[in-house]
Amino acid sequence: MEAQLIRVVPDREGWGEWFGETVRKNPVKAVAAVGMVPIVSIAAIPTAATATGVALGAVMIDHFRGASSKVKDVAVSKSGDLRDYEGNKLRVGHIYAAHPNRFGVVVAAPSFHSAMIDEQITDLVAYIRSTVPATFINIAVVSESGAKVAVDRDNKDSELDIKAHGGSSRHHTFESEYQEPQVIKMEFVPYWLKSFGEIVSALHGAKGGGRIRRSVSVDTSFGITAKAAKLGGIDTNWLGQQRFEIDVKFG
Repeated sequence: MEAQLIRVVPDREGWGEWFGETVRKNPVKAVAAVGMVPIVSIAAIPTAATATGVALGAVMIDHFRGASSKVKDVAVSKSGDLRDYEGNKLRVGHIYAAHPNRFGVVVAAPSFHSAMIDEQITDLVAYIRSTVPATFINIAVVSESGAKVAVDRDNKDSELDIKAHGGSSRHHTFESEYQEPQVIKMEFVPYWLKSFGEIVSALHGAKGGGRIRRSVSVDTSFGITAKAAKLGGIDTNWLGQQRFEIDVKFG
């Protein structure tokens, strides 16, 4: 499951001004970029309005914003099909991550992993309650490396009482008891359930009362490189394995 990083950029960037700023910041790359452009294009630099000038700007932009960073630039005029996860207006210059399962939905990059962990926990709880009459569910998400993971969202309870713990190796938890346990039918198969085949197997055909305790490792890198993560303000400690510690009682 990969998540494309997307940067929203202006429709008409003053490429001449931009190039000047880029030269100042990256003189070596600037020389390399100019070397890629035909002499006739260089001669046309003073007339930025010409097609050749525009082409030069495009070549340079592509060069500096190349695929090596794995961040795709999307012009504001072409971002109409994109919707912010939180319903906010997309901001120029900001980097977002495309949701793996919601077409056109993007999440502010620093908040992406925390949002996905919340969804995974939500899907797990929904599946468990649709399979057995749960009396108790506890799910804790812990960094496999033991690293402290920054959580870029308020430490407030969500609708499912999922709690975020910033600056801790144990960074997301959910716990709930049900006094009147019942099986609640689901109308869909949760997308994230594919990451928890062991839990599906453990609960399949479960009858009567019982308890399962499992520890499941999930890769939360989503194909994002360390370089791209730094560009997007993502804590690189997310780019690894997270351990879901799951405890369920039912009966």
